[in-house]
Amino acid sequence: MAAQAFIQNGARVIIASRKESELKKTCDRLNKLGPGKCEYVVADLKDKKGCDGLVADVKKKTDRLDVLINNSGATWYVFLLSLTKPGIESITTSTIIPHSISSPTPTNKSQGRPLR
Repeated sequence: MAAQAFIQNGARVIIASRKESELKKTCDRLNKLGPGKCEYVVADLKDKKGCDGLVADVKKKTDRLDVLINNSGATWYVFLLSLTKPGIESITTSTIIPHSISSPTPTNKSQGRPLR
């Protein structure tokens, strides 16, 4: 697990998930591995509101973010051609959209304009 490696090497890590009970257990386990520190934010990235909430909560904890790992997503275990429109929307909303909403646009610092 990436969070474990970061904590074992002294980093401050903020993890997020929908289930607070699991977050508490995971933070407790990871904090025992120190020297780094684990904190958590309860977040559901199924829509823009959830993504914005995660960003706001992380900003309350820190003004610096060096690494962002997004392992959120959804999948339906069905044949691709049998997916319905709501199924496709659910998968893309939780898997693709959070990346574009919560990730800053990389910039070309020498020219000061977004890289797109």
